[in-house]
Amino acid sequence: PLPPLVVERTIYDPAERNFVISKEHAWLPNVERWITEQDPFAYWLVLCITNNTDFLKEIKKVEIEIDPSLKIKDFEVEGYAQKLTPIESAGKDIIKHSCVIPRGRPLVIPREGGSSRLYVKFDSDVCNQRYKVRGKVVVDETEAEIRPKPFLFSCARGKSIEDAILKSPETALRYEENQMKRDYSSDEVQAILRGLGIVTMDILGMCKAPPYPKHEDIEDKVNSLKKYMELVKDRLGRFYEDFENMVKKMEVVLFKGEAVPEVYAEEIRRICLDFHENLVVKLLEQSIKRSG
Repeated sequence: PLPPLVVERTIYDPAERNFVISKEHAWLPNVERWITEQDPFAYWLVLCITNNTDFLKEIKKVEIEIDPSLKIKDFEVEGYAQKLTPIESAGKDIIKHSCVIPRGRPLVIPREGGSSRLYVKFDSDVCNQRYKVRGKVVVDETEAEIRPKPFLFSCARGKSIEDAILKSPETALRYEENQMKRDYSSDEVQAILRGLGIVTMDILGMCKAPPYPKHEDIEDKVNSLKKYMELVKDRLGRFYEDFENMVKKMEVVLFKGEAVPEVYAEEIRRICLDFHENLVVKLLEQSIKRSG
């Protein structure tokens, strides 16, 4: 016989655009659609709680235990109109996040194989960090364990991808490649990745520390960048104008025959980080609009 309650869990990894799973679940396609509509650039813990009894069950409380450097940004229930706000309490080497379901807004699990899905959005300021998530769900008067789920937080939109660009650009480029490869041809993906590589590894790398580059040091890199972006101009749409403006800003602070002053090197670094941060978001927004 089936157990009365079954708690299944997985992690959605935006760096791989896939789930961290050991087996397939029938509910994953619906989960992927939900995440795509909400935020496909974030890490999500997904909980599927199935009721195998003949009676309706009510979720009273959810507790999630995570490392202090991992942050919870959102806590949502599919089909439940009210967002939940977790209460934090610190323990030894962990932070416990508890969500109590409001009494006036019960969260009911249908009977005979019905289920409820809960989504927890994570964020972190660091890249390439391994985490483990665990916790429990209180259904009526019964506690059901959320078994520990390990995963690698490689990078996501925000601070962690900036951290990856500065410390491990290969990680950032792998993230971007996986974001694009479902929606763009391999030639387009390679052109974009080569352009991003010039920005993050070459130009940004030259401006990290003195001696800072001269105009002639960087001119060939900028011209190569223009060539790769020209190959995907039609796919970039209006963002191509943003790209042209970025190149103009960069060229303004480059001086022939002399090194870039430190203040301008800092400006180029910021331009490069912003370019990387915005490019794939714009590309994927266009893909979602076309497919939607």
